[in-house]
Amino acid sequence: MNQEITPFEAIRSTNPTGNEFWSSRDFAKVLGYADYWNFQSVIDRQWCARELTPHTAFYRAILESVVEMEGSAKTRLVLDRVGEKMKGVLKPIDYAVLPSDGKSIRWRNAAQWARNTPVNEDGRMTKTKNGIWEISDKGRKWLKGKN
Repeated sequence: MNQEITPFEAIRSTNPTGNEFWSSRDFAKVLGYADYWNFQSVIDRQWCARELTPHTAFYRAILESVVEMEGSAKTRLVLDRVGEKMKGVLKPIDYAVLPSDGKSIRWRNAAQWARNTPVNEDGRMTKTKNGIWEISDKGRKWLKGKN
């Protein structure tokens, strides 16, 4: 049977102990990057993303912060409280400025994205007017462990 080798398989290498690996330079060529340094920026972004605090780590801190602020509060105030709660969790890279706008702090941006799941997917937070975050009854139950 004639098996076709994929471009990905064609660039696969094996070290002396039998572990497979791929050269990023070869991988860049397969993906169509004419200049390796353009591909290096993709690798750098993925490396950085791997080091960031995941969005799921923000859920409890966000909900607790909103509860502590009487169930609803302005985004800025909630984020300030979340930052206090997560000081021992956030990593140095989380405090970096986003290169996309040169002013936003990564963790604050990540927390705002993290809020989307409790709002849009599972109802732990309610949709409100812009700039206000509000916890739902479902969110309060979730915090008490009664999902």
